[in-house]
Amino acid sequence: LYRVGGDEFVLLVPFNSDEEIQSIAENLVRLMESPIELSSLESVWVTFSVGIRKSTLGDWPDLMMQDATFAVQEAKKQGGNRFISFSQELANQNERVRLIANNVVHALANQEYFMVYQPVYNLSTKKITSYEALLRWESPIIGPVSPVEFIPLLEGNDLIIPVGRWILRQ
Repeated sequence: LYRVGGDEFVLLVPFNSDEEIQSIAENLVRLMESPIELSSLESVWVTFSVGIRKSTLGDWPDLMMQDATFAVQEAKKQGGNRFISFSQELANQNERVRLIANNVVHALANQEYFMVYQPVYNLSTKKITSYEALLRWESPIIGPVSPVEFIPLLEGNDLIIPVGRWILRQ
């Protein structure tokens, strides 16, 4: 067991079967179901999410860590206090997330963003009162990318400011 950073730890476990690793994960999650008693007056509830990535011969450790981290994030999205095994379905989702994360950095410089304008219609006056400016991204590698997928990455990587400036100039 070792600490990767923050509240993330890696546990390397030799196992013989999927049932065995599932049992270990269930036991880890179960350990955290009860509060930790700090004193007779105070308790702390801790959630515990586990991402499982099985190793095969020739796997790259950094890729395995990314896969396990993706599985943990999926467990957290589902409410925490659970374990998720990395699967081919998660691998497909993870590959798209990786592609988007790697390409969003260069999208502004490569002029891949564009604006669409949506009219705001007032039903009582039956007139267009204004327009919404909406940012869109068409990647030559990925194709169209939903704002739900790329806006959080722009915000998380401090790219939202230069993209916001570009939007205002448009």
